Amino acid sequence: MMMSLIFDSLRNLYRKGDLSGYSDYYKSLSDQDITPEISLLSVHAFCTMGNWKEAEKSLQKLRNSGSPIYSAKATLIENEIDFLLCGYSIEKANRIIELCDNAQKDFPNDEFMCFADEVKYKIRSAMLTWGILNAEDKKEHIEIGKQLLEKFFVIDKEHSFDFLAALVNDSYNYPCPDAIKACELVKSYQHWIDTPDSLLDIIPVYLASIIPLLRVQYPETSMLPKNQLPVELKEVLEFCSKAGYVAGKAFIESKYGSHLLELESMEGITWITSSIKEFIHLGYYKQADSLYKQAIACLENNSQTTLLYEFKQANKIDVDFLDFPYKKETELLETLHKIYASGDYEQAMTLASEYLEGSICENTRAGIICMMMNSGIKLGVSRRLLNLIEAEIERLYPLKKSVLLAQYYKFKALAENTPRNQHWLMAIELYHATGYLEDELQCRLYFLTEDIQKVKDPSVNLLSDPVIVDNFQIIQSQLDSIVFLPNRNILKGQYYQYYGLACLNHNIAETYNCYKKAEEYFMNAGCLRLYAQNMHYLSGLLITIARQNRDIQFYNEAIYILEKGIRILSDSELFDFVWRLNFLLFVCHSEILKYNLVDPDAQKEFAIKTENLLNETLESYTLLFTKIRPKENSEWIVASISLYRDARQLLEQGFNFYYIEQKWEECILWIEKSYSRSLSSILSNNMSLPSSMHPLIREENEIKEISGSHISIVKSREIQRQLNSLYKEMLGIPKLRKYAQSKLKILPDYVTLQRKIVNEENRLNSNQKLFFIYYFVVCDSIHLLAVSSIWERPFRTIIPLSANSLKKELEGFRNISEADEEFFVKSSVLIEPLASYTMPNDIICFIPHGIIHNLPLHALILEGEPLIMRNPVFYNSSIQSWDYIQFRKNSDGNEKYMFSKVNIIGNPTGDLHFADQEAKKLAEMFHVEALTGNVSKEMFIEKLVSASMFHFTGHGYYREDNGFQSALKLSQGMVIRAKDIIDLKLNIELAILSACETGKYKVYSGEEQLGLSSALLMAGARSVISSLWPVDDEATEIFFVHFYQYLKTGSNKITALQQAMIDVRNIKKQTSLWAAFILQGSAF
Repeated sequence: MMMSLIFDSLRNLYRKGDLSGYSDYYKSLSDQDITPEISLLSVHAFCTMGNWKEAEKSLQKLRNSGSPIYSAKATLIENEIDFLLCGYSIEKANRIIELCDNAQKDFPNDEFMCFADEVKYKIRSAMLTWGILNAEDKKEHIEIGKQLLEKFFVIDKEHSFDFLAALVNDSYNYPCPDAIKACELVKSYQHWIDTPDSLLDIIPVYLASIIPLLRVQYPETSMLPKNQLPVELKEVLEFCSKAGYVAGKAFIESKYGSHLLELESMEGITWITSSIKEFIHLGYYKQADSLYKQAIACLENNSQTTLLYEFKQANKIDVDFLDFPYKKETELLETLHKIYASGDYEQAMTLASEYLEGSICENTRAGIICMMMNSGIKLGVSRRLLNLIEAEIERLYPLKKSVLLAQYYKFKALAENTPRNQHWLMAIELYHATGYLEDELQCRLYFLTEDIQKVKDPSVNLLSDPVIVDNFQIIQSQLDSIVFLPNRNILKGQYYQYYGLACLNHNIAETYNCYKKAEEYFMNAGCLRLYAQNMHYLSGLLITIARQNRDIQFYNEAIYILEKGIRILSDSELFDFVWRLNFLLFVCHSEILKYNLVDPDAQKEFAIKTENLLNETLESYTLLFTKIRPKENSEWIVASISLYRDARQLLEQGFNFYYIEQKWEECILWIEKSYSRSLSSILSNNMSLPSSMHPLIREENEIKEISGSHISIVKSREIQRQLNSLYKEMLGIPKLRKYAQSKLKILPDYVTLQRKIVNEENRLNSNQKLFFIYYFVVCDSIHLLAVSSIWERPFRTIIPLSANSLKKELEGFRNISEADEEFFVKSSVLIEPLASYTMPNDIICFIPHGIIHNLPLHALILEGEPLIMRNPVFYNSSIQSWDYIQFRKNSDGNEKYMFSKVNIIGNPTGDLHFADQEAKKLAEMFHVEALTGNVSKEMFIEKLVSASMFHFTGHGYYREDNGFQSALKLSQGMVIRAKDIIDLKLNIELAILSACETGKYKVYSGEEQLGLSSALLMAGARSVISSLWPVDDEATEIFFVHFYQYLKTGSNKITALQQAMIDVRNIKKQTSLWAAFILQGSAF
């Protein structure tokens, strides 16, 4: 009797929706109080809560109850939970169905037969939803469910209402969702609903009918009341209250909130926030967590950063048991997404391949292959994945109508990347057949995009193509006719955006109207990312019209749109778009000046405003770097590179603006602000700080912690102002001054810059001067600017050489060593101006740009001889980076420290005779033992990290497609990549890489340089000597033996390099044999 009362009390709490009360009461029971019936009920209760550990304990008790039938139930439930939560596959589903069939043979009574049939029904429902069962089977599946419902009504009337709710859910869920049929299903059983044994029995049916009711009666937000529930939902809430169902409010508000989000109304967030609090109070942690993630995904996808921040602050689910069984799978995908978002597509591809091998869950497999395909597209190797995708299609083809098949056909179309790809049509057909209408429309838009973007000929009228016209008409018809369509505004906005692109060649006025309509729809959807993209298109169109007509009216309209867009986006974290809009705003103003469209009296003031806009653009661009700062330098560099792809235009426009204004000093400062931002930033971040943590540094770290979370542009700028205020305070503290200057990006004015050069010149011979030579390539012109301590203003000239012809000639070589001597003579025009303003023995630091990178400027001819015969030469990415490197001082003095720990690694691959000799000779010279033969990655790093001077002689290679992957070859096929080196903490005075192409680097837009030499500088080396092309073993050995002899007898690095190079040239005249090595970083 006592056991029955306990069960009734627990069942009552469960049916009333009080899971917190249920959990508390259950925990107060002793093991003796818990019957198999209670254990079975508790499995359902704890699964509903999301308390998987307690659910497992209850399953264990059910298995060990001593009752064969309950033990069998426990086995089936355990397999069902494992399938639904731990990853699904067709094989696993079939095994569970077979288990059910066998159990039914063992226990053929009606109650157990229905129990097992329900497990099979749930498994098949999940298979349909997840696309591992033919969608055409859904109709038959629902009919089987109805037959089972009739049996439940006889055997367990109370549970029959729960099962009816499941049937309703299946009717309006994917595949082939049908809200009308779901509503009709409820009506067909109205005679049952009207005669329940208890009002609580029919609550599940009323709750299940909410979503189909809303989709049928309220498919548009305009039909819904503002900030209150519709009448029908209020009636359901009243009924729940009357029945004593305490979770009614939470479920109704959550369903209404979810419906509003599908209709792109941010009001849904308010309802979801309210329901999350109710669910947590009542113990529905699984539902609360699911809603939380749904809201987060919606806000992130729409870039609603301010709302996102507020939502996260208002909702915290703090329980220690909410670890979902499939957490590992979801974490793998999250890791891949983060790596992909950081821009490290190669790493994303590699990890995805590893994850795929161990994945059996169909959804996870599709997610992993999607990440591989996206990474492959970015790397330009997506076609390599076709065999993998085709194998998945062949494996799933027997399913016929499956959303998974649709996804794989879409992946195949994206991977092939060809116009009119028939696999888009296959995906469209399958999405339509399975009822994924939103995805069908997206695919039609992708299909159109492939056509529109591939057409480069401006004379082509895309809307004369019947295929394009037919697709646009189909999309428009579906957008207007489908009653309930999630994200309708986004789809309409994209439709008008693509239609506008199709009109661009022949009807600019129509394009403008389409973009304006798209703007309205994206704003109605609250999708700031697509709104920002559209603003970019729209303002770009207006600027093009203004440029063609020299009409200030169009510039002014573009300015209005851009200022409005920047203002709206300030509540987002769309830094990548805001800097572009800022840039277009600057372009509008600069072109108004260029075409003299401003009143002469206002020209000076307008020019000042334009310059301010240029600096604001750079500030917006800089904010991106504060958002992508992970712990490791390598991760940050990879993320930064993905930003640089769009930076070249900004760099060139800024230079042009100052050049036209004849502000040569500003040209230099603009280049300094824009070049090699990651290298300069990493060098500044690696500056040594006082060993004891200064209170201001602690305060800086605390502020940075805040900036690491999702925060809006407005908030980011506020944080940056706080940091700048802190750095200004640091300027007054000698030990922190240099660090603060680097953080404030304080660039010296020209006079201060000259003073820095003078300070360096004081270390040289009395007759030597130091010159910094900048090259800057704009369109077909090559500009040269020179900075010296002896001139009041920078020297500048335009090199009489076509940049395009130089580029074309360079593209004819695999590497520059293939060039004949005539090329070096012909290209010598690049250094011709040096004859007029430098003297023999003056020191030259080249700062290249664009195609000038990786050229051996020191080997070009000046006054009849290679420049290196006349002047010592070294290279750097900017004066900023050179200045940071100069700041790296060693307490013992650089000269003394350099020889304190000389580490040499030679010929680790064992196939270079001269490399072996070189290593041994150098080891004898420094009285150390060279590491030769077997060299692992760990051994290499240990030698590198512990060295004051480091010398590697062996094989190296340069990756043209990805400088980050350039590497030195070690033993047994191992390599050490530039990416591996960047994250090390080095204190090396001089690092030498006597290997092929170790000095070459990939130059990204924004002039970011990535290769082995720049990796060493970032990691802490003060100077690096490396090669620009594959080197001759014998010439290399001679070069370095001579170089070290000069270095040991008191020559500084740059003089030793010059003399050794001259010595080799005296023996081997061919440029490729003597000119390969360059010095980067500090010259002395």
